Amino acid sequence: MESAVEALVRDIYAPNTRSVRASWLRTWLSVHHTAFPVGQSVPPFPLTPLIIRRVAALFKQGGYLSFENYMLRAKAEHVIAEGANGEWSRALDRACKDGMRSVGRGAGAARQSSPLDVLFLATLGLDCEPVVEVGPLALVDCLIAGTLFLLREIELLAARRCHVTIAEDQRSVTWLLPTSKTDPRAVGVSRSWDCIGSVPGMDGICPVHALVRQCARLVGIAETCGADIQSMPLFPRMDVSEVHRHAVIGLINA
Repeated sequence: MESAVEALVRDIYAPNTRSVRASWLRTWLSVHHTAFPVGQSVPPFPLTPLIIRRVAALFKQGGYLSFENYMLRAKAEHVIAEGANGEWSRALDRACKDGMRSVGRGAGAARQSSPLDVLFLATLGLDCEPVVEVGPLALVDCLIAGTLFLLREIELLAARRCHVTIAEDQRSVTWLLPTSKTDPRAVGVSRSWDCIGSVPGMDGICPVHALVRQCARLVGIAETCGADIQSMPLFPRMDVSEVHRHAVIGLINA
């Protein structure tokens, strides 16, 4: 029974969101320990209006633009914490809303990233060696495919060779995106592209050509290291392991 309950709890959130939620909680706990240094002995949960005010004050001082994510994550933890009995009082609700309103006031818009110029990227003449340490192979094909298929970095990294189907004539490709936070039934959603290599102005950034080249590389890599090609990451590291999301962000910045 315990294993069944653990499986239920594990699948409440999609795999690609569990690490993010864990990160929010770790940050909240870290700020809490700063707000209540050693000697004050104030446990982080269950929450109190005083805890929320002090922690929110430090988030505001730190210039956080997404305090609401951390606050709501802490609220969820409070509800299941021993001693809270699932209660969320009006006083806590007021402290929560006041904190989110104050931290967000005057913070401005979230940082906007510069666009990635894939047309220019294709002219750089880069080979398949990783550009950043522990980054993925084949930078150009990785980012062309990820951009044209509208993928987040976590979806790009989670992709396996078995998720990509190339037509026999190599004129089209279909990419299966497995379970995500918007697809709890793990039915998956497929996206397809036809070859656009002959479209004016799109020279060098055809997603079909990019994935055909990468899948051909994986054949050679699998033969060299004796790996199962179908279970290999679509864009792996040099050691054929999965790339960490921060390495992809570093790659894009580079």
